[in-house]
Amino acid sequence: MAKVLLIEDEAIFLIDLSDQLKKKGHQVFTAQNGIEGLEALSNNPEIIFCDYRMPRMNGYAFCKAVKTDPQYKSYSNIPIVSIGSFPRDEREYLAKFMEKPILYREVFQAVEDFVKK
Repeated sequence: MAKVLLIEDEAIFLIDLSDQLKKKGHQVFTAQNGIEGLEALSNNPEIIFCDYRMPRMNGYAFCKAVKTDPQYKSYSNIPIVSIGSFPRDEREYLAKFMEKPILYREVFQAVEDFVKK
């Protein structure tokens, strides 16, 4: 199964989505903001789900760092899927846009679509 990184500051949503992915057999790593998300890249996720509005570092800043900062070059090919309201002009680093409320089947489908089996 897939190695999934969830970056979300709403603890209840983070725990719930993490539990649902684990039930499907995925290995899940979590972070509550973009800075923690950058640190969690060391777990080598195969797909990242990221919220937009978060403390310390928002989703756009996280996505931009992963995709453009030479420090994170080895992670730049990981697909990033939004799980929040990214403004239209800040979606260029996303592989897929999903707005809340998120349906679990959409999350499962994104994992299936973007992670090589």
